[in-house]
Amino acid sequence: MVVHRRALLPPICVKTNEPSDRRIKRKYRWHHPAVYLAILLNFIVYVILRVIVCKRHNLDVPVTEETATKRLIWIAISCLIGLTGIGLCCGSIKWTFAPGNLANSEIGVIGIVLGAVFLVAGALVGARAALILYPKKMTKSATWFSGAHWEYLERFPDLPPEM
Repeated sequence: MVVHRRALLPPICVKTNEPSDRRIKRKYRWHHPAVYLAILLNFIVYVILRVIVCKRHNLDVPVTEETATKRLIWIAISCLIGLTGIGLCCGSIKWTFAPGNLANSEIGVIGIVLGAVFLVAGALVGARAALILYPKKMTKSATWFSGAHWEYLERFPDLPPEM
């Protein structure tokens, strides 16, 4: 789906293709995938480069109440997974360095690693749950999105060949 910068989407949920009065304001960001190569140099270089070349598109995305509720539930689940990871890391560190437990430190290390896995998993689930549409490409005038319902996409004309 290609959306012009100033376009207003029709009041139909992009995920279910049902009428909707609710809109979620989203700030989409995109940069060319080649920018990820900067991570090989240094993560800080990547962050600076991303800030410089990142394009933005603000869009009010129409969704049904059911879609919005499911999104919020998944965001809450991701927060709980992340908080569990933080608790597991902190508890494992405290347990490992408690008097008498240093000899069994491998159990604490396993807890720390597992907590880190939970933390990363929570971040990934949350990032995925928060997105409604996925930006694939951005120019000064338009953004290419994926993730919309196929029947929703049939409402719009095909993209002209010059695009």
